[in-house]
Amino acid sequence: MKKNFMLFVLIATLSSILLGGSNTKLVVRSVNIHGAHSLNSFDLLRVIRTKPSSLFNKEYFDRRLVKFDAISLKTFYNSQGFLSSSVKDSVVIQDKFADIFFNINEGNQVILKQAKVLDNYKLPESRILEILSLKVNNPYNPIDLNKNLPELNNEYQRHGKLFNKINVYESVEDSAEIIIGINEGKDVYIESFSIDGIEGIEPYLAERELTFNKGEIYNKDKIDHSQRRILETGIFSFAQISPTPVSGNDSTVHLTIHVKQFKPR
Repeated sequence: MKKNFMLFVLIATLSSILLGGSNTKLVVRSVNIHGAHSLNSFDLLRVIRTKPSSLFNKEYFDRRLVKFDAISLKTFYNSQGFLSSSVKDSVVIQDKFADIFFNINEGNQVILKQAKVLDNYKLPESRILEILSLKVNNPYNPIDLNKNLPELNNEYQRHGKLFNKINVYESVEDSAEIIIGINEGKDVYIESFSIDGIEGIEPYLAERELTFNKGEIYNKDKIDHSQRRILETGIFSFAQISPTPVSGNDSTVHLTIHVKQFKPR
């Protein structure tokens, strides 16, 4: 028994010696950005999560976080119009310290030369370009453009255009030219609605919270507001309003109000 115990201690000690180096945490001594000529280094350092250690706070090296930071830097450069930029990360390890380096190749900055909107009737071109953050003679930002497309869709749904379609056509060389093609679709009206999930209580408890009526033009804000009001009653743990096109009529929908009640304790 004693021999087995001594053998266990010996194995544990050797494992600690052999593997201890891989478990040692490296302290981040410095974070360095090279090749940033057009953008402010201070702004770039704010983008990344890897920070150098300070007198009062130790920051530890995380390989995955550094890789993520390199992607974040490239995304930030793309948002500033540097569409061909590249970022390479590297680390120099000395004793228990790590020095992090991000080497940037900026490439050329692409400026938005022209932006047009086609087949828009409900919303003016200026409003559409504002929503999509497209500003002529400014750096072209495809990140914001793609991020804001759902909001443009929502804006059309606030005006009854539930089945709109939005297409983006871009020509990017030394500068960028963008065309936004809109298929607004027909004005959509609410023909009817029903409530699904009510058990043991009156449907009126959900119906009274609705801010839309039959025959009204579809308005996404009213739909979202109604969902919030249903949840705020404290009776339901879930509420979702789903539109379904009415068969044989492409300008009316039926709204199904899906709810789940809190289970009684």
